[in-house]
Amino acid sequence: MENVFETTALAPINDLQALFPHLFIDVPDEDTGEVYTEPRIVYVEGQPLVYRFDGKTGRFNFNGKEDLGKEFAFQPICWRQFTGNLFDRKDSTRWVEFFFIDDNQCVSTVLFNNSSELNFTKALKDLVYSRKKLEEMRITVTTEKLNYDVTLPDGQPQKGVYYAAVFNFTEGNREVRLLGRDVCRAYTIYTDMTARATKTNTRISVGYAKGFVSTSPEQTTELLETSSLQEPDYHYEGVDLNRFDIVS
Repeated sequence: MENVFETTALAPINDLQALFPHLFIDVPDEDTGEVYTEPRIVYVEGQPLVYRFDGKTGRFNFNGKEDLGKEFAFQPICWRQFTGNLFDRKDSTRWVEFFFIDDNQCVSTVLFNNSSELNFTKALKDLVYSRKKLEEMRITVTTEKLNYDVTLPDGQPQKGVYYAAVFNFTEGNREVRLLGRDVCRAYTIYTDMTARATKTNTRISVGYAKGFVSTSPEQTTELLETSSLQEPDYHYEGVDLNRFDIVS
C-alpha cells in the first residue's frame, strides 16, 4: 500500500531501540530460553485498531463487533480535526480523530463527527484557556440523546432520535503522556483511510504523523498543542441527515 505521507522509511528496529529503548521489551523464547526483543507498543503503520461510536444507538464498540457500552475513556497521544467524505458523507463533514494506546498496548483510534465534533470543539476551548494540553488529559466520552424533526426534499416530515458524544476532561497520567509522546516520535501515527478521505485539515496536534500532513493547495493546517480556538461555522444545505452522527 502506498504511504499517504512522504516520510522516510521506518528506521530499523535496532535504530529505534537505540533512540527509544523504553519502547522495547525483552521476551524469552518458551522453548529455548533465548531472549529476543520486540516492540512494547503494537502498531501497523496507517492501520491502528478501530474503536467506534454509533450515533444510532449511543454505544461504543470495538471494530464494529464487541459492544463497549455507553461510556468510553482514553488518553490521547495525538489527534486532529478535519473535513472529508468518509462513509459517503459530504466533503464538508467535520470530524475529530483521536489516537491512543489501548489496554492491550496497541495504537488505536476513534472518530466522531458533526454535532459530536462541535461538542468537542466547545469543550476544548475551556481546556485551552486553562492552559492545558489535550494529551495531558483523560477523556471520558458519554452520550446525549437528541431529537430531530426535519422536512425531507420530497416534502415529507421525518422525526427521530440520534445520539451525540459529550466530552469531559480530567487530569491524565503523566507516564501515559510521556509514553505517547515518544510513540509519536518513533512512529508515523495516522489512519490511511481517513488520511486519504481528508478534504481539509483544520487542527492537528504535534504528534499526528510526526507533525507532517499532505500539503495539497486546498488544505490548511494548524499544528498545535495549545492555541486559541475559533468556533467552526456550521451551515447545512437543505436537509442532510448525515449531520446527526449516525455512524455504524
